[in-house]
Amino acid sequence: MIAGSGKINRPKDVIITRSFWMKKLGGRNAIGATFKNAKGVKFVIIGIVDDPNTKTSWMPDIFMSDEIDDFLLYYPTYAMLMTPGTDIKLLNKKYRKEQPRDKWSTYETIHYQYLPLKDLYYDKEHGKENKVYRYGNKSYIRVLMAVAFLVGIIGLLNFINIYTVIMSKRSKEFGIKKVFGAGRA
Repeated sequence: MIAGSGKINRPKDVIITRSFWMKKLGGRNAIGATFKNAKGVKFVIIGIVDDPNTKTSWMPDIFMSDEIDDFLLYYPTYAMLMTPGTDIKLLNKKYRKEQPRDKWSTYETIHYQYLPLKDLYYDKEHGKENKVYRYGNKSYIRVLMAVAFLVGIIGLLNFINIYTVIMSKRSKEFGIKKVFGAGRA
């Protein structure tokens, strides 16, 4: 937390990220400030959090309650901060069934799938109905890394070749210096 509260108590409370705060509000005091969405619903900023340090195709600007349907699309995505050492596979196994929601919720049931933020970019199954997400392909990245490595090796060999040619052209100069007693220094 940078400022304010990190707990959303009311449906119209929101928490914003540092980048959103600096870009839209210029870093001025935002706690308690309000804004309206396109439907005219007023939201209150209650906290500012640091940007996630993992770069993915899904970078949030605003965190809000899931009890409103003013912003939500068909399949909302939630971000959760887990304690270090949390077993995500065990959580996915435990919550793989549809979970009932409270009576004030937008959806009657919800299916939880826990996924590390760093892996979201490569998981094509997560939110495949939502065209907002962009996905990467690990195979393409590996191929591009191999090509980059080969280009680096070729560049290094080219440098060594050019340096060898330059030194061979200066061999007469070095020979004369040695005849007159020049040392390494």
